Amino acid sequence: MSRLSLIIVASASAYVAVPAPAADACGGTFCDSGPFVSPVDQAAETVLFIQDGDFVEAHIQITIDPNTEAQKFAWIVPMLAAPEFSVGSQPLFDALLGSTSPRYLTDGEYCGNDDPSVGFIQDPDGGGTSAEPEVQTQTVGAFEVTTLQGGTVDAVMQWLGDNGYQQDPAAEPILAEYIADGHVLVAFRLIPNADVADIHPVVLRYEGDEPCVPIKLTAIAAAPDMGIRAFFLGESRYAPTNYSHVVVNPLRLDWNGSDFAYVNAITMAVDEAPGGRGFVTEYAGATDIVGADGLYSDAWTAAPFAAAGPTEVVDLLNAQGLAECTPDFCTVPHQLVVAMLLDFLPAPEGVSPNAFYGCLSCYADMTDFAEWDGPAFAAQLDERVIDPARHSRDLLAAWPYLTRMYTTISAHEMTVDPTFHPSAELVDVPMSAIADEQCVCDTDSVITLPDGRMVYNESAMWPNFDAMPYAERLEQIPPAGAPMVDLDNGALIDEILAAHNAQYECMPSGSGSGSGSEGGADTADLTASGPNPSDTSGGSGESSASGGQDLLDSKGCGCTSDDGGEPGSWLAAAFAALYWIRRRRGATSPSRSSS
Repeated sequence: MSRLSLIIVASASAYVAVPAPAADACGGTFCDSGPFVSPVDQAAETVLFIQDGDFVEAHIQITIDPNTEAQKFAWIVPMLAAPEFSVGSQPLFDALLGSTSPRYLTDGEYCGNDDPSVGFIQDPDGGGTSAEPEVQTQTVGAFEVTTLQGGTVDAVMQWLGDNGYQQDPAAEPILAEYIADGHVLVAFRLIPNADVADIHPVVLRYEGDEPCVPIKLTAIAAAPDMGIRAFFLGESRYAPTNYSHVVVNPLRLDWNGSDFAYVNAITMAVDEAPGGRGFVTEYAGATDIVGADGLYSDAWTAAPFAAAGPTEVVDLLNAQGLAECTPDFCTVPHQLVVAMLLDFLPAPEGVSPNAFYGCLSCYADMTDFAEWDGPAFAAQLDERVIDPARHSRDLLAAWPYLTRMYTTISAHEMTVDPTFHPSAELVDVPMSAIADEQCVCDTDSVITLPDGRMVYNESAMWPNFDAMPYAERLEQIPPAGAPMVDLDNGALIDEILAAHNAQYECMPSGSGSGSGSEGGADTADLTASGPNPSDTSGGSGESSASGGQDLLDSKGCGCTSDDGGEPGSWLAAAFAALYWIRRRRGATSPSRSSS
């Protein structure tokens, strides 16, 4: 059990402190060098983009896989202009992920299956202008941030080596491309004495007109089928610019209850796009779906802590709603507040954190409070907790529309940096899709999907459909106008479905397919949703997807009625370290081809 789990129980992405020496180059990052090598598992990346006039604001979620031993790490961010930096809010990511976690549900009669519901969740050339880069360093929360501008790739690699970064030689040609195209390189790593528990999201605000995720460095050691999730706050829905938009075949999702089926379906559907590069839309709609409870409170204020004595700290946290501690139990929902308590008021040896923070005065005679620094605690509370939380609240209030997109991608496919743009004419994509299940022939059932297709389930087992494509459609979405369909598999899917249903005597006549793929490019976007590999929350909010019509006569089924259940829980993501860039203003958009 990690030390944090003793007193933090509410966060879906709680940071886990793990003792370790140092880490090697890992998944496109440049980790601190040392005698021991412990690569970070870069299994997923999550970012929130806001296009605010002439500026892009990128919020980067950073988490650590508890199964790794990397305690200190660093990474490189290539950008065309030096950004402004600030601390981000982990509760904002918790709220975004939890509130929009896509779900697939069956609603209707229970036909023998153990659980009738399921939840889902351009090429640069040239060289550097001077041998040595211009170097500027600052501290942002728990991170030391260094901006490297100009110079040659040899000089940059030399700087990285001289400053304790263990580089992967495979990164050198990639960095050379970015440097030759005039990019600024931003290096992040934890400040001395910082712990994994101190890690927090970071915010980069930079001049730009197109959100982009540079993934070329990520390809150095990325896990196969690494997940990338991008959120967008704005006035309308966002779409991929140079990647395909993929609408997943809903018959490739297991509506009977398999968590794994969705992630596999997304991976296989995206692999059907040119170059294996595409994004699905998991949610697009009103921002107010995001649950903001605990995100920010006007009661939070740092000033009282500057003058407080050490035994008064937890009482002040209790009064502001940042903790709920009694002599019997202590809960601190915000993980950075936990880290601050551990740093500024460490428990004496042999005393559990729960007991200590539940009654600080009880242990005053055996505690050395020399490490308590009220003004420093107050300043850190402002910088790392209160200011980011207030900004998060303001963002959710200012931008009415939220888009959530997801893909999986492997190293050999990371040759094009995905970019994104708003497209106001696209329709909403609800986070929940509800199918109707009706019993036939005792334990068999027929499930009517939201698009009208009816699927026969023998013994309540979702069919494999081995010969069926995973992508219903592959599209290119322009900034204005309807999506341009590159591939439509709707007719083939209907043909295979009809052949499947025709095998069963209990299948109602005339109900073989009923595809929803005709009559609008976004009608099947319900099937583009799925489970969040980094979510551990089932989400909230009203579904705007309706169940299928009750087309079956279920008399004589011998089934009991069931109103469905909550979606299943999802796997927690591992390490997330993103590399941000804005494309040069006025540059030619990358070709929409398979290259």
